[in-house]
Amino acid sequence: MVTAMRLSAAALILTGVLTGCATLSPEECRVVDWSEQGFKDGAAGASEGRLNAHAEACAKAGVVPNASAWSAGRAEGLRLYCVAEIGYREGLAERPYARVCSGPAEADFLAGYRTGEAEAYARRRYQEALDDLRRAEAAYSAAGSKEERARWGFEIRRLRARLDRVDGFGPGWFW
Repeated sequence: MVTAMRLSAAALILTGVLTGCATLSPEECRVVDWSEQGFKDGAAGASEGRLNAHAEACAKAGVVPNASAWSAGRAEGLRLYCVAEIGYREGLAERPYARVCSGPAEADFLAGYRTGEAEAYARRRYQEALDDLRRAEAAYSAAGSKEERARWGFEIRRLRARLDRVDGFGPGWFW
């Protein structure tokens, strides 16, 4: 039952439903399963500092977190977080990496993370080129002289070639 609950929690975290941004309310502090909370935090890629945030929040309720249970749960959660697929999603979303993975798991996570970062960069560059093309097309339409239209026509051809290089993120998308 606990394993099924943990898998359900992990599924929610991994799909982005739980953001991990807010810490616990005083009411939650009184009833929290620290192992489960550590698991959720680990699956979200939270650093050990997250426990300090929980401790601050729970001090208001007179609750001291069970650090060993939280740490054990977090270690389990990190096994779900520290994989290439999650690294890719984190890199693509341009979220900072808190250096929570270690060993071979970190190498896998970082391989995915770097791929995601590269794709995010390519998407930004593509959007920038598309925005530049739209501005150039508007300027071409508004151009009053033959020379202006020729200049904007050249710029439009250059921007279309730039877009062709990044379309599909194939060779040449880092220009």
